[in-house]
Amino acid sequence: MVVDLTSEINTYDIRFRKIYFKKYLELRGQFTKWIGQNSVKNNLDWWLSIPASRNFNLSELYHNFCIVESVKEANKRGLISELILSDNDLKKILKSQLKVKFAINFRNKSYNSIFSNFYQILKQYTFFLLIFFLANFLKTSKLKNEKKYVLIDTFLEGNDLKTNRFYGKNLLKKIDQKNNVIFIPCLYTGMGIINVIKKIFIFKKNKNYILKERHLSFNDIIRSFFSIFRIKNFKKSFSNLKGVDYTSMIQKELCSYKNLTGQILGWQNYLFFKNLKSSDIKLKKTINWFENQSSDRGWNLGVRKFFPKVKNFGYQGFTYLPQYMCLSPSANENVSKVVPETILSIGKRFNSTKKEFCKNTIVKVAPALNFQYLHHKKNHYKKRKTKNRILIILSGFFEDDLNLIKWIMNSKLNEHNYEVSIKEHAILKLEKIMKKLGSFPKNFSLTKNNFSDAVKNNNIFICSGATSALTELIVQGKFCIIPRINPFDGVSFKKIGIFKNYKVIENSEELINYLENFENKKTKKYPINDFFTKINNKNIKIFL
Repeated sequence: MVVDLTSEINTYDIRFRKIYFKKYLELRGQFTKWIGQNSVKNNLDWWLSIPASRNFNLSELYHNFCIVESVKEANKRGLISELILSDNDLKKILKSQLKVKFAINFRNKSYNSIFSNFYQILKQYTFFLLIFFLANFLKTSKLKNEKKYVLIDTFLEGNDLKTNRFYGKNLLKKIDQKNNVIFIPCLYTGMGIINVIKKIFIFKKNKNYILKERHLSFNDIIRSFFSIFRIKNFKKSFSNLKGVDYTSMIQKELCSYKNLTGQILGWQNYLFFKNLKSSDIKLKKTINWFENQSSDRGWNLGVRKFFPKVKNFGYQGFTYLPQYMCLSPSANENVSKVVPETILSIGKRFNSTKKEFCKNTIVKVAPALNFQYLHHKKNHYKKRKTKNRILIILSGFFEDDLNLIKWIMNSKLNEHNYEVSIKEHAILKLEKIMKKLGSFPKNFSLTKNNFSDAVKNNNIFICSGATSALTELIVQGKFCIIPRINPFDGVSFKKIGIFKNYKVIENSEELINYLENFENKKTKKYPINDFFTKINNKNIKIFL
């Protein structure tokens, strides 16, 4: 067989794909342990680096590791006749270390030029300098050493501070009554400079929002910029993984500017807490919106190092998303204090998954702030006459959503009598995906309805990738079709005790046949509170 590694994973030859998917599910623990063994202890620059991230959106290390192990197995069976790839380091591993005999054809991949790298650096530096000078010029609010603060890490999409997709309106109402609970917003280049400037003026008028730049010096800003130069000074060789040396791949990722925003934010968060300590600011607790990204690691190390007696929580206001290996802390991350002391889970069904790589991880159940409406409405997803109406639900992650729509288009769904609506995610506009696709079927349309109304108006749901919406639907008793685009699609539900209400389809050619025989399935409703904890006067206090 010919395996084209330059194409999407779900288009690999079916025989190779089955091997790869199996390896991808099985090797997580071994890979995480290896990353820990190669970590540079007590070095924030290392923990902000791409190889240490365990995040497939940044690092290709785990993918390449699974490719190498899959090639080993497929080669033993004599299945591969030709391999097409674009990674020169991977080619060297296969040729020099595995000494494979089959043909390897190299397809050039576009790499960032020196000019584009320089532009990225200049863009990031200009952005963060502008925020620093604007926040201090406008004299936005600062923390005072008169009270004990609760600091909450957050992101903002709109300019209305009364709404927050991450923490929900219930918490915001409580915080309005408190003057010691403060949001620390994360501002980054992807938000757009004009939008960010507008937000800074809004923050100036709101007592519950503090810009961390007000507690950073100009030297702190410069120090955060120079992490990209310090990161190249790490050791030159790393231990083998299952007999293979991946040093060249690690070195390439260490020198990449792909995570420059995250590295800068990570250092600024760390220095923010260092300066709070120097200014004798008192803290009661901190809440980090915890995705184990670079900005989170700087936040958590800053709290745990400079405020060791302060309660340090990491709120995961989403369901089980194993595609993101980094969401479950590793033992080495915990020892290095770059993750929170306690993880807050929105439902007890998710608790054990957060201990996958570190049994000592402390997990506590907290209210599912952004899912409370599930407890308030009876028959929330009441059935309507919606025959032949399909709703495609996107996850907000570009590659996942692009591959999902490609998969559906390859099924020839647009040539059949179905009315197809697409529910875009709040963080990713469909226009961006459409630009990549070039064209779009006429019977595909974007729904402007909110999520619950979009669900009411359709009877067939297709969803894939890392999104809490899928779990939300299935728990409520809706039947979902899950294209298996990545190794975890569908199979991860068993980990949280969900065995019904969905069908996993491996190949796009099978979709039409399944839809033609589709009937309203008998579904099971799961106890909502097991997955989305209901808020009450007691459990809301963990945020206050």
